[in-house]
Amino acid sequence: MRLTSIRTALFWGLCLLVALVSWRFLVLGVELSMPTMAHHLDGRALALYAHIGLAPIALAVLPAQFNTALRTRRPGLHRWTGRIYGVTILVSGIAGFSLALSTAAGPVAGAGFALLAVAWLCWVPNVIIAEWFIRRRPALAPA
Repeated sequence: MRLTSIRTALFWGLCLLVALVSWRFLVLGVELSMPTMAHHLDGRALALYAHIGLAPIALAVLPAQFNTALRTRRPGLHRWTGRIYGVTILVSGIAGFSLALSTAAGPVAGAGFALLAVAWLCWVPNVIIAEWFIRRRPALAPA
């Protein structure tokens, strides 16, 4: 097995595994599966569920965006997974930022979570610009 194949399998496998493990709250509930996050249920439940419900979707569709075969053979599917990725990052990033401001994990952890949310939110314009650029100049789209 080539190194590229191993790296691709690891990327897909880890993204999907982390996404599936992140949805453990669907079966176990937030209090049991994420006890350190349960304090957000009082007053910030919508932000919590938006973050922990949508971020795994972003992780699950991310590998598809790097799949050259999908991009060349099914460009419509590639664009739709990109749109799903962009929307889930936007909503989850906003929700994550609001959760970071009120975390019980301490100021250093809160700053780290907030910076991660900002990094996610800075990525959304890249997705929008890519969509606009490709629609404007389809001949220059990556193959």
